[in-house]
Amino acid sequence: MSTHRVGPADLIIYRLAHKLVYVKPPATYEEALTLAQTEFSEELGTVDSSRIRFFIVAGQSQYGESPRVVRISEGAWPSAVARMHRGEIVDLELRPDPNQIVEKRASISLELPPRPRREGVTGPTGPRPGLARRKSSQVNASNRKWFGLK
Repeated sequence: MSTHRVGPADLIIYRLAHKLVYVKPPATYEEALTLAQTEFSEELGTVDSSRIRFFIVAGQSQYGESPRVVRISEGAWPSAVARMHRGEIVDLELRPDPNQIVEKRASISLELPPRPRREGVTGPTGPRPGLARRKSSQVNASNRKWFGLK
């Protein structure tokens, strides 16, 4: 007979990058965020809690599907915790800081530098570069020989 206990688990594991810590499963999502910031204070202590997300790996289904990474929403937290196994890993992910994304976007210039002007070439209605016709006097004897002309 299996002694593997099915939720509610008395211990789960929070994982951030390669760091692991055993924790008692928090009852609410807010408690989960606070606990994450406490246990990973160097990485998450000053981070806005809205940037922290939780994920678990959902096991294989009866249809033989591969395990999938599933985010736990705030509303689903109590139900998800109630079904966790002892020692189950809850991955923590930090969303990008929206303030830094806006700053980065603002610093990118979408304007292209002006195109260099070529002497004797007019705007879009004028002759295209490289396609201007040469005057017949510009064709020299070596060009004629190359084309088989005399």
